[in-house]
Amino acid sequence: MAHFARVDLSSNRVLQLVVASQEYINSGKLGPPEEFIQYSYNTIGGVYYDRNPDGSITKSNDQSKALRKNPASVGGYYDPDADAFYIPSPYNTWELNMDTFQWEPPVPPPNSENTTTSFVWVEEIDTENTKTIIMKDKPKNNDGSDYVSFEAPIIWKGKWVEKESVSE
Repeated sequence: MAHFARVDLSSNRVLQLVVASQEYINSGKLGPPEEFIQYSYNTIGGVYYDRNPDGSITKSNDQSKALRKNPASVGGYYDPDADAFYIPSPYNTWELNMDTFQWEPPVPPPNSENTTTSFVWVEEIDTENTKTIIMKDKPKNNDGSDYVSFEAPIIWKGKWVEKESVSE
Protein backbone atom coordinates (compact mmCIF):
# COMPACT_ATOMS: atom_id res chain seq x y z
CA MET A 1 0.00 0.00 0.00
CA ALA A 2 1.14 3.50 -0.79
CA HIS A 3 0.00 7.05 -0.05
CA PHE A 4 -1.46 9.11 -2.90
CA ALA A 5 -2.78 12.65 -3.20
CA ARG A 6 -5.55 13.41 -5.66
CA VAL A 7 -4.61 16.71 -7.28
CA ASP A 8 -6.78 19.09 -9.31
CA LEU A 9 -4.50 19.36 -12.33
CA SER A 10 -5.78 22.83 -13.29
CA SER A 11 -5.05 24.45 -9.89
CA ASN A 12 -2.51 21.96 -8.46
CA ARG A 13 -4.61 21.90 -5.27
CA VAL A 14 -4.67 18.68 -3.23
CA LEU A 15 -8.26 17.43 -3.02
CA GLN A 16 -8.01 14.04 -1.33
CA LEU A 17 -5.54 11.66 0.34
CA VAL A 18 -5.76 7.93 -0.36
CA VAL A 19 -3.92 4.82 0.83
CA ALA A 20 -4.09 2.23 -1.97
CA SER A 21 -2.02 -0.01 -4.16
CA GLN A 22 -0.63 1.37 -7.41
CA GLU A 23 -2.74 -1.23 -9.24
CA TYR A 24 -5.95 0.09 -7.66
CA ILE A 25 -5.04 3.68 -8.58
CA ASN A 26 -4.30 2.53 -12.14
CA SER A 27 -7.71 0.81 -12.34
CA GLY A 28 -9.39 4.23 -12.44
CA LYS A 29 -11.99 3.23 -9.81
CA LEU A 30 -11.16 6.35 -7.78
CA GLY A 31 -10.85 8.65 -10.76
CA PRO A 32 -8.36 9.36 -13.53
CA PRO A 33 -5.02 7.79 -12.50
CA GLU A 34 -3.07 10.84 -13.68
CA GLU A 35 -4.72 12.87 -10.87
CA PHE A 36 -3.13 10.66 -8.18
CA ILE A 37 0.43 11.46 -7.14
CA GLN A 38 2.31 9.27 -4.67
CA TYR A 39 3.87 10.92 -1.63
CA SER A 40 5.76 9.92 1.50
CA TYR A 41 4.46 10.95 4.90
CA ASN A 42 8.00 10.34 6.22
CA THR A 43 9.56 13.05 4.03
CA ILE A 44 9.70 16.52 5.57
CA GLY A 45 11.53 19.39 3.92
CA GLY A 46 13.11 16.98 1.44
CA VAL A 47 14.57 14.78 4.20
CA TYR A 48 13.37 11.22 4.82
CA TYR A 49 12.85 10.21 8.46
CA ASP A 50 12.51 6.76 10.03
CA ARG A 51 9.71 6.31 12.55
CA ASN A 52 10.83 4.76 15.83
CA PRO A 53 8.71 2.38 17.95
CA ASP A 54 8.18 5.15 20.54
CA GLY A 55 6.67 7.45 17.87
CA SER A 56 9.69 9.72 17.53
CA ILE A 57 11.46 10.23 14.22
CA THR A 58 15.15 10.24 13.27
CA LYS A 59 16.82 11.20 10.03
CA SER A 60 17.22 8.07 7.92
CA ASN A 61 20.57 6.92 6.59
CA ASP A 62 18.76 6.03 3.35
CA GLN A 63 17.75 9.33 1.74
CA SER A 64 16.79 7.58 -1.52
CA LYS A 65 13.33 7.15 0.05
CA ALA A 66 12.74 10.93 0.20
CA LEU A 67 9.78 11.72 -2.05
CA ARG A 68 8.28 15.04 -3.14
CA LYS A 69 9.75 17.21 -0.35
CA ASN A 70 6.78 16.97 2.07
CA PRO A 71 3.68 14.94 2.82
CA ALA A 72 0.61 16.01 0.87
CA SER A 73 -2.26 17.64 2.76
CA VAL A 74 -5.82 18.38 1.68
CA GLY A 75 -5.97 22.05 0.70
CA GLY A 76 -2.23 22.10 0.07
CA TYR A 77 -0.50 22.33 -3.28
CA TYR A 78 1.58 20.24 -5.64
CA ASP A 79 4.25 21.97 -7.73
CA PRO A 80 4.71 19.78 -10.83
CA ASP A 81 7.85 21.62 -11.96
CA ALA A 82 9.60 21.02 -8.62
CA ASP A 83 7.77 17.72 -8.01
CA ALA A 84 6.98 18.88 -4.47
CA PHE A 85 4.04 19.17 -2.09
CA TYR A 86 3.61 22.16 0.23
CA ILE A 87 0.96 23.68 2.48
CA PRO A 88 -0.61 27.15 2.02
CA SER A 89 1.33 29.97 3.62
CA PRO A 90 0.57 30.25 7.33
CA TYR A 91 1.22 34.03 7.28
CA ASN A 92 1.33 36.78 4.66
CA THR A 93 4.96 37.70 5.34
CA TRP A 94 6.44 34.19 5.20
CA GLU A 95 8.32 33.00 2.11
CA LEU A 96 8.46 29.54 0.59
CA ASN A 97 11.94 28.01 0.74
CA MET A 98 12.32 26.57 -2.76
CA ASP A 99 14.79 23.90 -1.56
CA THR A 100 12.65 22.44 1.22
CA PHE A 101 9.19 23.71 0.23
CA GLN A 102 8.69 24.77 3.85
CA TRP A 103 7.45 28.24 4.79
CA GLU A 104 9.94 30.45 6.63
CA PRO A 105 9.41 33.67 8.58
CA PRO A 106 11.21 36.82 7.45
CA VAL A 107 12.92 36.88 10.85
CA PRO A 108 14.14 33.65 12.49
CA PRO A 109 12.61 32.81 15.88
CA PRO A 110 14.60 33.96 18.90
CA ASN A 111 17.01 31.48 20.40
CA SER A 112 16.18 30.97 24.03
CA GLU A 113 18.33 29.22 26.59
CA ASN A 114 15.15 28.89 28.65
CA THR A 115 13.48 25.81 27.18
CA THR A 116 10.17 26.66 28.88
CA THR A 117 9.79 29.82 26.79
CA SER A 118 8.03 29.40 23.48
CA PHE A 119 7.42 32.02 20.84
CA VAL A 120 4.59 32.59 18.37
CA TRP A 121 4.50 34.69 15.22
CA VAL A 122 2.11 37.67 15.38
CA GLU A 123 1.26 39.61 12.26
CA GLU A 124 -0.64 42.82 11.60
CA ILE A 125 -1.20 45.32 8.80
CA ASP A 126 1.56 47.92 8.61
CA THR A 127 -0.72 50.95 8.85
CA GLU A 128 2.19 53.38 8.40
CA ASN A 129 3.01 52.03 4.94
CA THR A 130 -0.39 50.82 3.72
CA LYS A 131 -2.78 53.40 2.32
CA THR A 132 -5.96 53.58 4.37
CA ILE A 133 -9.32 54.71 3.09
CA ILE A 134 -11.83 56.16 5.53
CA MET A 135 -15.27 55.09 4.40
CA LYS A 136 -17.59 57.93 5.45
CA ASP A 137 -20.57 56.33 3.69
CA LYS A 138 -20.21 53.05 5.62
CA PRO A 139 -21.78 52.41 9.03
CA LYS A 140 -19.68 53.43 12.00
CA ASN A 141 -17.68 50.88 14.00
CA ASN A 142 -19.07 49.80 17.37
CA ASP A 143 -16.90 52.40 19.10
CA GLY A 144 -18.32 55.20 16.89
CA SER A 145 -15.18 55.59 14.78
CA ASP A 146 -15.27 55.71 10.97
CA TYR A 147 -15.03 52.44 9.08
CA VAL A 148 -11.50 52.09 7.65
CA SER A 149 -10.52 49.98 4.66
CA PHE A 150 -7.07 49.25 3.30
CA GLU A 151 -6.08 49.77 -0.32
CA ALA A 152 -4.08 47.06 -2.09
CA PRO A 153 -1.30 46.24 -1.84
CA ILE A 154 -1.61 45.67 1.88
CA ILE A 155 1.77 45.64 3.61
CA TRP A 156 2.11 43.26 6.53
CA LYS A 157 4.57 43.27 9.40
CA GLY A 158 5.19 40.55 11.93
CA LYS A 159 7.27 39.71 14.96
CA TRP A 160 7.96 36.89 17.40
CA VAL A 161 6.46 37.28 20.86
CA GLU A 162 6.59 35.06 23.93
CA LYS A 163 3.61 32.77 23.89
CA GLU A 164 2.59 33.74 27.43
CA SER A 165 2.22 37.41 26.40
CA VAL A 166 -0.26 36.68 23.61
CA SER A 167 -3.90 36.81 24.65
CA GLU A 168 -5.73 33.62 23.70
